[in-house]
This record gives sequence, C-alpha cells and structure tokens, in this order.
Amino acid sequence: MSGEFKNFKVYNISDTIKADFNGDKVIDTAFFTDKKNISIVDGLSKKAIIVGVDKSSEEMGNDFSWVDFWGITTDIETYEIVIDDSEIVGDKKVKLNNTSLFLRKDEVGGGVITFKDGQYIWIHQTD
Repeated sequence: MSGEFKNFKVYNISDTIKADFNGDKVIDTAFFTDKKNISIVDGLSKKAIIVGVDKSSEEMGNDFSWVDFWGITTDIETYEIVIDDSEIVGDKKVKLNNTSLFLRKDEVGGGVITFKDGQYIWIHQTD
C-alpha cells in the first residue's frame, strides 16, 4: 500500500467511508450494501447509486465480493494498468480530481473508483 498511494486511509469492508467523492464540497457516504455491492450517497442530493450498475461503468462490474479491504486516497494521480486484447501492455498515469476509493484483494491488487466527467469510473490496477 505505501508504494501505491502517498495520502491514504485503509478501512474494513464493514466500515462506512465519508468524504467528498464528487468534488461538490459536500461530504458523501460510501458503504457496502451487502458483501458485493457498493453504494455511494451524494451528500447534497441524498441520491444513492450502486457503483457499477449503470452502463457507463460496465468494465468495473458491480460485484465487489472479492474485496478484502478498501479505503480512500487524496492523491492527485495514480496509475492504471493498460490491457489490450487480454494482454497487459503497460501502465499509464491517471489524474484524480477528487478523493477516491480504492479496493484491494490481499496479494493480488485491485483498482480505484473515482468521479470523473459526471460519473464514477474504474481505474484498473491489477496485473
């Protein structure tokens, strides 16, 4: 973990996380609704979304039962593993505009959920 993020806090999957995920300066709430779904409640509108359910984030999926722990990072950039035709071809830097959630499986990796262009997107970080 310490090599991946400079500014981060780790949580158990049973913990509720509160932070401004969408950049509107109002605290939002993220939590596992069961062992596989993540809900984010917008602090301003009080509207809840289940992460990965809409078609805009289909590469992320909506089954997070593989997650051992999660947390937040306030870093302004991270990396994304680039895959082409099912082969890893490298990685690239990705800008993070807001506090972002990271999801991890011990000794495997995971990814980051961040708010960009009006939606939550998945940044793949597993080899």
